Amino acid sequence: MSEDLVAFLRARLDEDEAIAKDAAMRRGPMWCVEEQPPVQWGDDPRDEFVLAGGKPIVESGSEYGGFLVVEHIARHDPARVLAAVEAKRGIMEQVFRYEAKIDGEWACCHSADEIRAGYCAETPVNEIGILRLLALPYAEHPDYRPEWKQ
Repeated sequence: MSEDLVAFLRARLDEDEAIAKDAAMRRGPMWCVEEQPPVQWGDDPRDEFVLAGGKPIVESGSEYGGFLVVEHIARHDPARVLAAVEAKRGIMEQVFRYEAKIDGEWACCHSADEIRAGYCAETPVNEIGILRLLALPYAEHPDYRPEWKQ
């Protein structure tokens, strides 16, 4: 089935979106690293940091990997994940519009929707390089297919 890669990407983006929205409902969409002076998790003064306005999501004590782990989590807050999901969906749409333009120049004249659905034999969806690259971060997912690797 030619649209397996598209369906796989859509499902992963939907999952990312749902998880980010759930996290945003619980802690707010924008996370930051803030000091909470009464709490000391280790010898390093930076170990006083928690996420999301004093609500600990991950304490930054040495057993949790320290300040850089907390900073990384805050940097990838729900707002950023949701923006990345929308950007990736936009990239997918641009890919199909571009493929339709190229297809039109070769006189096949398939629309973006027809190419996405796998109706163009000259443009197999599972072989579109940009879609394969978008799927690569999900390579550990059980539905990911090894043939999608570039």
